[in-house]
Formats: sequence, structure tokens, C-alpha cells
Amino acid sequence: LITAVRDEKGELRGFSKVTRDITERRNAEMRLRESEERFRLLVESVHDYAIFMLDPDGFVSSWNAGAQRLKGFAAGDIIGQHFSVFYTAEELAESKPEAQLAAALAEGRFEDEGWCVRKDGTRFWAARLITAVRDEFGELRGFSEVVRDITERREAEDALEKTNREILTIWESMTDAFVAVDLNWTISYANEHTATLWQTSRDEMMGKNLWDVFPEALDLSFHYEYQRALDEQSPVVFEEYYPPLRKWFEVHAYPSSFGLSIYFRDISERKSAEQQIRLSELRFQGIVANAPGMVYQLILYPDGEMEIPFVNDGCRRLFGLSPEEIRDNGSFFRENIHPNDLGAWESSLAISSETLTPWDWEGRVRLPDGKTRWIQGAARPKRLLNGGTLWDGLLMEITDRKEAEEERDRFFTLSLDMLCIADRTGHFKRLNPAFETTLGYSMGELMKKPFFEFVHPDDLASTEKELARLSEGERTMEFVNRYRCRNGFYKWLSWTAVNYEGLVYAVAHDVTPLKEAEAQMRKANDELELRVARRTEQLARSNEELQAEFIERQRAVEAQQESYSVLHAVIEGSTDIIFVKDLQGRYRMINSAGANYFNLTPEETLGRSDHEFFDVESAEFIDKSDQRVIEEKVTQTFEQTMMRGGKARTFLVTKGVHRNPQGQVIGTIGMARDISELKQQADALQAAKEEADIANQAKSEFLSRMSHELRTPLNAILGYGQILEMRPMEEEDRSGITQILKAGWHLLDLVNEILDIARVEAGHIELSLESIDIAEVVPECCTLLRPLADQRGIQLQEGVEALQHCHVLADRQRLKQVLLNLLSNAIKYNFNGGSVDIFCDAPIGESLRISVRDTGAGLSKQDMAKIFTPFERLNAANSKIEGSGLGLALSQRLLAAMDGTLGVESVEGQGSTFWIELPFSSQKKRAELSAAPAVEPSGAGDVMNARLVEKILDVRPDRERGNMGQLVGTSSPQDEETPPLRIMVVEDNQVNQQIIVYQLKNLGYDVTVLDNGLDAIDKWQESSFDLILMDCNMPRMNGYATAREIRRREAEGVHIPIIALTANAMSGDREKCLAAGMDDYISKPIKQPVLAEVLTRWTPQQGLPIVVEETSYTKKDAPAAVLQKERWNELQSEIDTELLVDLCQLFLVETPQLLQALNDSMVAGDAKAVGQQAHKIKGSCATMGAMRMTAKCREIEAAVEGGHLVECFPLAESLSTEYDAVRLALEKFLADPFANNI
Repeated sequence: LITAVRDEKGELRGFSKVTRDITERRNAEMRLRESEERFRLLVESVHDYAIFMLDPDGFVSSWNAGAQRLKGFAAGDIIGQHFSVFYTAEELAESKPEAQLAAALAEGRFEDEGWCVRKDGTRFWAARLITAVRDEFGELRGFSEVVRDITERREAEDALEKTNREILTIWESMTDAFVAVDLNWTISYANEHTATLWQTSRDEMMGKNLWDVFPEALDLSFHYEYQRALDEQSPVVFEEYYPPLRKWFEVHAYPSSFGLSIYFRDISERKSAEQQIRLSELRFQGIVANAPGMVYQLILYPDGEMEIPFVNDGCRRLFGLSPEEIRDNGSFFRENIHPNDLGAWESSLAISSETLTPWDWEGRVRLPDGKTRWIQGAARPKRLLNGGTLWDGLLMEITDRKEAEEERDRFFTLSLDMLCIADRTGHFKRLNPAFETTLGYSMGELMKKPFFEFVHPDDLASTEKELARLSEGERTMEFVNRYRCRNGFYKWLSWTAVNYEGLVYAVAHDVTPLKEAEAQMRKANDELELRVARRTEQLARSNEELQAEFIERQRAVEAQQESYSVLHAVIEGSTDIIFVKDLQGRYRMINSAGANYFNLTPEETLGRSDHEFFDVESAEFIDKSDQRVIEEKVTQTFEQTMMRGGKARTFLVTKGVHRNPQGQVIGTIGMARDISELKQQADALQAAKEEADIANQAKSEFLSRMSHELRTPLNAILGYGQILEMRPMEEEDRSGITQILKAGWHLLDLVNEILDIARVEAGHIELSLESIDIAEVVPECCTLLRPLADQRGIQLQEGVEALQHCHVLADRQRLKQVLLNLLSNAIKYNFNGGSVDIFCDAPIGESLRISVRDTGAGLSKQDMAKIFTPFERLNAANSKIEGSGLGLALSQRLLAAMDGTLGVESVEGQGSTFWIELPFSSQKKRAELSAAPAVEPSGAGDVMNARLVEKILDVRPDRERGNMGQLVGTSSPQDEETPPLRIMVVEDNQVNQQIIVYQLKNLGYDVTVLDNGLDAIDKWQESSFDLILMDCNMPRMNGYATAREIRRREAEGVHIPIIALTANAMSGDREKCLAAGMDDYISKPIKQPVLAEVLTRWTPQQGLPIVVEETSYTKKDAPAAVLQKERWNELQSEIDTELLVDLCQLFLVETPQLLQALNDSMVAGDAKAVGQQAHKIKGSCATMGAMRMTAKCREIEAAVEGGHLVECFPLAESLSTEYDAVRLALEKFLADPFANNI
């Protein structure tokens, strides 16, 4: 239905269209017609239907003309074929033909719509009816199928559906709410915006009565307006407020013969804005009506004309005119502004109009009665579309203020006092003419400079102090200082000032004449006083002798009285018992503390003896001590336990003799302090100390025994393991031996760490504190661990460049041990591809902080609370990383022993930062340390850190390698013409005997073995030996006694080296061995490299060289020693070949650079740099086993320390020659790392 919409004048405004859904009616009509048509066709055999029969299996048995027309098959072509030829490939895949026959068979008939295929392959949309045909006995005879082409109807339905979708899309895309209701107010449609706007859902609205859904709207305009639209059949538009939603709506309702189409629009914001405008207008009117002046509007047009469109009633008070009189006269201001101020007024308006900046002006106006008033104006301009400018302004009368300002200025100018205003920066802001008159400067000269430049230098400090007091809110009264005049002289000024709103208001008076008069008066007074003093001096001389004795006596009396008062106060204030007794032991004086002990007053105690207060035994003891003091005339201090009331109290008593002024002894004087509680505490502390000493001794004995008991079997395990590893064997056997050695060394490391902690806790740790350069130690540690970091893809960064020459006071080896532990933990517990930073903070106070930061998983608060607990491994069950849980605990205790600290900061999921703080070594401290004797780092420390690095690297997988004896050989300790050195081994354990004998023979020594000290002494006297290896714990005579006896029997000038062999590793063991006369100390289990190094040190050989046996040289031309076999064996057994290759390549790259730096430093004469470079080269050479290079580096260091830099040049040349030999050996190894030779 389309309806023309016209307004009240009959003009066309648009059309309204109403569509009603009559699909169901049409469908019913179509079905009726189809039924009639089917009937007619059946009756009249019309060709619009395809009717054919199927046998029970679905094969065509009959075919009518309609079927031939619709499907294109002739009867002869189709009869006998299966009816599935009429179906699409998709339907055949789904077995639809069989399913439809089954449905017809089950239900009697089957009916649906779908695609039907013609003979030529084209399709048409058909209505299909399949009926099961049965005989009178119910037996299935076949099926009848009736098919009708309904393609046109399907296309019409699709078109209708498309149209409906488009309409719905339009409704749903509307920003307004849309609702359709029928004549019974039933909601037939509502778009989504309706549900949103009315805060409900469409399901709750559809099919329901409009007034049931919105009952509150029934009593509002909604029902009336909707009903009016239906009654008049004309659209209605209205606005209404709906309280439940607190919203305003603009409603459009369009009627039709079957209901209403209603559009809603939310206009709440518009309504709110209108309300705010109305309120703002009311507020503005109220403000304007009560403004303290005249509110007005002024328009200046481009042609210069003016208009006053608005004036409030304030004009009556200001000008005595009504608003109408002013509004009607655009030239009002030009006519009434004072002629002397009119130009400034017009100029200020022009500037404000041009720049659109706020207008501010003060001036005079003439009133109609002829009077003049001062006014102040303020306004804001805005540009009009016609090019003019509109000002919204306010005019206020300021006549009283102006008159007061004129009076103030008149007073300021005419005052004879010096008046000024100054700011806090020391500049004058305003001065009156009195300043010019007094000082001679013009106002411009005085205001140009800070007034401090005119103040006398001696008065500057006091002037600045007084100005600071003013800034704090205090007043200045009669402050005097001197100001410089133009003629160069100074005048005294007296100031009174006050601070107000950041400015100083001050009055000054010239008091120079007064100051000069005071000076003259002081001069006259000084002369008078001088004359009086001279006369007084003459009188004093005559009276001086008379007064001297009196004054002296008076002073003595006063001093005595004061002394007595002080002494009395001290005695009465003391908590100790202070007393005086006569010769009979009666109390002549006692303080309050003593009287309180007897539960008496001091007065009640006087005249009584100790027999009245204590039991007989205690009283007699006191009498005897009193008599002893009187007789011996000495002061005695002793402890005394006395019984009183059945309770024993212990006192610390001090007694002496009491003398009268003539020096005669008249009694005793003393003091007693109750120390009963202190005595009990001391006894308890002593008992606790004794128990602690017993516990510590037991602990030390246990650890010593544990060390001995663990190291003895470990010596056998590791000794035989090393022996077996050197023998040829199958790779599988070698792998097993490697695992045994790996486990043994790990257990030995664990024992050493436990003993280290025990030493630290017992205070027996040996430290060699020195000033250590952080820029040296940190790179050394990073170099050792960089292969592990590279293997895990972790970036290891050093941040010490900014702190070159920063030193800490620590033990070098122990500091490296701690840093290696922190760095290795940061690498091992990091994520692959992460980073580790080690950096130093600037020294704070007396300490320096070194931090190690990682990007790992971080630590929780619970983990940080137990991270330094021994044997505490966090998440050990879920970690593949091996460890004992002792590293951080040991590091913390080592740092504490070096007066340092270890801490951690961590955020779970963001990584951790472990930091250490050590005493900062200043230049003064380093000088003190450098003056002390130099301490050569012990080999034990190097071995310890090397073992630590090997343990934390933990990259020692079994690798295929050949017989080490073929790779690196050992020359005999003597030339072929010289017999081998003879060594006596004194060891009672047969396993240890076999191991050490094998190790010594492997090194080329002649060995004699004995199992007790007595036999060893006899054998030593019978034969000649070069060295003795002595076990400390043996039957019959232990190693300590044996060594002492050998030393006792040695001839003068003869000394055989004795090396201790012990499984003990506690602090003091080494000192015990040295005290018994032994020369050195080896801890079990014994490592062959350590044994070789010690023997080298104490025998005439000076080193066991390592030579290359399998080379192209002949035996006669074989080169000198290159690499130490033991060190090379250790490298190949404890790190994999790939890492060893990296170490060799790094050595070959860095060493030439270090050698060049060494030469450069020698040429430059920098001895310190030479020593540092030699130290670096020595460390890397020792790591690679290049011991001859290591020895040369030591000689260079010794030459530097001795101040003989010139001796370093030939040593450096020899060092370079040794490097060439090492380079050739390493390059041969790198050519084929898995071969059996270098």
C-alpha cells in the first residue's frame, strides 16, 4: 500500500509504503490450484505432469507423455532403466533415490522438492510425489511417481526472499529504532537497534502486546498519539520522555490499514544540551545583574563606526544613565571619555581588534553632571563575519583606588626618608628621590645594578643574612650597614623593612652623623676610662695585698663546698654501695644504695657494724679484710660472697684506709658493687664457650677423619683410574674408566668444598690480601668461561672499561673462585640465546660492587631465602645440571672472610643479579700494600681455580682419542748418561704404594718402598736417596716423628727433601708437617701433574720436559721440550676435543698480540705494563701446558719487580722463540685433532 503524505497546506511531502506478508495465503492458494491441476491432469491426461511407474526395485515400468515432455526421455528409451538417472551427482552420492523409496515404503508416500535431471543434462526444479503401490493383500507391487516442473514458482519465491532480505537489511542498518505493530498492538517486527535502545531483546518483544512490554508508556503521549494516527490515518510526530529509561524520544508513527510503522530516535543528548543552554542563560543573566560595574558589548565596524548592542543596569551606578540611553548612542564612549585619555583608549581598541588579544585599559570619563571618574575596563574580542570586532566587557569605577595611589605616590616622592621596593634577587624595583639626594647616584644607576654592589664589603655577609631573614617572614628593625656614595665615601644607613608578596618594602635613614658622633663619644670615653684606669690601678696596688689573702681563703672555702656538693651528689647517685667505717668497723657514713640493701635509711645504719647485717662467717670475713687494709695501708680489690637472709650475693669490693687531715688512719673507706647477675652470666658464657670449643674440636676431628677416610679410597680409585687410562684399551673400556675418573674427581671436589666451608667457619682460612685490579681479574674469568657460553649460545659481556684502575682488597685466587662460581651459574641456569653481564658500579664510600646479571628464569622470594644454604639446590629434581649446592654457600663465607658481602636481586621470570661488595682499595692503601713484601700466588690456588673451571664447564664427554703416550711423551728425568733419581716412599697402605710407585716409575724415577718410619730411618742411613715421600699416619712410628728423627740425625750441611703424603686436608695440617721438619705437602688422592711439579721443585732437575717423540726429526735432532704431558693429558681427559680445538685457536690468536703488546711496553719503558702483559701470557701458557714459556714469563716478572727492565729484552726474545715451537706443535694438533700425535 503506497500513500501520499501531505502537510497542512496540502503540499506533497512524500509517500508511505506498507507491505504485508501474504505468503501463507498465496501458498495455500497455490497448493489448492496444484491439487486441482493434478486432479485435472490425471483425469484429462494433461502433459504438465510426468507420471510413471516403478517396479519394487526402482526400475521404470511405465512412462506417460507428460514425463516424456518434462524429462526428454521417450518411453522406449527409459523403460527398464533405474529411476536414479533423474537425480544429480550430488544426490546420487548421498543415496537419495534409495532413501526416498525407503521413505515411501515406510510411510506409504514420500513428497519433496528438488532438482530433476533431463536427458540432455539440464536441470529443473520439481515437486516429486512417490507413492507405494500395494495389492489387496498389502504386497508391494511397485511405486508411482508424479513429477511437476515448479521452476517458475521457485524463482518467484527466491526473488521474494531476496526482496525481504533487502528490506530487513535496510531496517537493521537504520540508526533509528523501528517497530511494526498490527491493529491489535501486537509487535510483528523490531530491528536490533530497538532492542538496544529499549534495553531488552527482540525475543522478549516479538509477538507480544506493545503495552504489555512497555506498560509505563500507556499513560504517556505514546498511546494517545498512536491511536490518533490510526483514527485519522495520517502520520504523527511527537517528542516524549520515557521515565524507565530516563531518555527523550522523537517518535514518527505511520498508519496503514493493517497497523503502525513506528520510528524512534534518542534525543536525550539534544534535550540535555538545550537544558544546559537555558541554565547557562539564567546563570549569565544573574551574573550580569550582580556584576560590580557595567557589563556591556561593543562592536567596532571596519568603517570605524561603533555600536553598543547590550548594556546592563550597572550603567545607572557608573554613569547615571539608563541602558537605553547608552545603547541608542554608538559614539557614547568617544563623547564621554576624558580628552587626555581618548587617544590611549582608541589605540588600545585598535591593537586588541587587530591581534584579538584581551583588552585592558584605565582612564577617566566625564559624567553628565560634569564630574570626572576613573574607570578600569577589561574585555575579550572576537571577529564577526562582517569583519567587525565584538567585545564582551566590564567597566568598574576605580576612583578611590586612584586617589589612594596618587596620595601614596605623593608621599613616596616627597618623603625625606629613603623609601624603596626591592625584589629577592637584590635589585631595586622603585626608589624615591631621597636616594638620589643621599647617595648621589641617579635612580637609573641605582636600579641597574644589584644593591649588594653598593654595600660595604665588610657588611655584605650581614646584609645577605638579614635579607634571608626577611625572606622567611621576619621583620627588619634598625639594621645598619654602609652604602657607597658617588664620591666614593660610605654612609651609614639604618633600615626598617618588611617582606610582602615576594617584595621587600623598606625605609632607610642616613645615620652617618650619629655614627660619627658615637665614634667621637667612644674616643672621649676611652680617654676618660684610661685616666680612671690609671688612678684605679694606683689604688688597687695599695689594696691588692689586703684583698689577696681574703680572696684566696674565700676561693678555698667555695672550692671545698663545691667539691663536697659534687662528691655528695656522686655518692648518693651511685648504684654501688659506698661507705666509711671507723677502726671498730662501725659505719660512719653510707650512701642510699648501701642503706637500701640493708632495708634501712642512711641515718639508721650509722653506728652499726656488719655483725648486725650478715651471718657470723660473712661478718668475720669482712672484719678480717678491714683489719688487713688498716694494717697494710693499701687499697685492695677482691670478690666477696656474703649471706644475708639465707641468700648469697657476690660483690666486687674495693677498700682503702681513711685518714684525717693530719694523715692518721681513722678507719676504712670503700665501695661494693653487686655482680651476682654478671657472675652468673660470665659462668654461663664460660660454660657455653667450653661446650662450643668441645663441639668445634669434635667437628674438626670429624672433618679431619672424614677427609682422611674419604681420600684414602679415593686415592686408590683415582690412582688406578689414571694408570688404566694411560694403557691401550678398547673404546668402551676407556669410556668406563673416564666415567670412573669423572665421578672420583667430582667426589673429591665435594670433599674439598665441605672442608673449605669448615675452614671458613672455623676461622682457619688462609688469605693473602692484596690490592687487585678489577679490570684484570674479570677478563681472566670471562676468558675461562667464554667457551661454555659460546657452546650454549649465551652472550657474555664485560662492563669494566669505565672503571679502569679500580682496585679491591681481597685474595686474588679466592676472588676468582667466587667470580667463576657466579658466572658459571649465570651461564648454566640461563636460557639458550640469553646474555650474562658482569659489571662494576662506581665506588660508594669504602666499598666497590661487582654484579653478575643474567636473563634466566629468576628466583622466587622463597628461593632467595634459602639460596645460600649449604647443600640447597633449587629445583634439583627437575634440573639436569649437576652440582653439590655448596658453591654459593662457600662463596658467601669466603667473601665474609675478606670483609665482603654477597647478595642477590631477582624478579621471577626476569632473571637475577648476584653482586659482591669488597673493600675499595684506595691509592693510599695500594701504596701500603706495595710496600709490603710481595706474595707469589700459590700453585695450590691456581690448581683450585683450574679444577673449579673444569667442574663448572662440565663438558667432558668421552671422545675418541689414541694412546696419550704416543701423542705426548715424557723424557727421562736425567740425560741418558745420568742414572735416575732415587726416591724413598714411606707408605703403609699397599694400594697407595702401588699407585705412587707406578706414577714415579712412569716419571722415570728409581723407587724404594717402606711401610713404617723405623725401617725408613734405617734405610735412609744405609743408602743414598734424593727425596723422601712420607705418609703421616703409619704404625710403629708416624711420619711426623720420622721426619723429626731424620732431621736430628742429618749431618751439618746435608738436607734431604721430605714431602708429606696425607689424606687429611684440614687447616693446620700443612703447618704441622712443616713444623716436623718436612719441606712440602701433597694431599691425597695424588694427581700425577701435581706430583711431577713438586718433585721438579725439590730435585736437581728443575722440570720434567715434554717432548714430541713421533716427528719427522731423528732422535738426535729432536726439538727441546714443548708441552707438558701431564697438563696435556688433563686437558684431553676433562674437556672434549672441540673445546680443546677452540682453546688452541684462541691461544694462537691472542698470544702474538700479547707478545707485541709486551714488546711495545718495553720500548715505551712502561715497567708496570710489562709486568701485567707477562702475567697474562703466563696464565694462558700454564693453561696450555707451555711450561717453558711460563718460566720465561716468571723471569720477566722478577726482572720488573727488581727494577731491571733492561733484562727483559733478551728474555722477551727467548719467549718469542719458545712460542714458535709451541705454535708448531699446536698447529700439527689442529691439522688432525683426533690423530695420535701432535
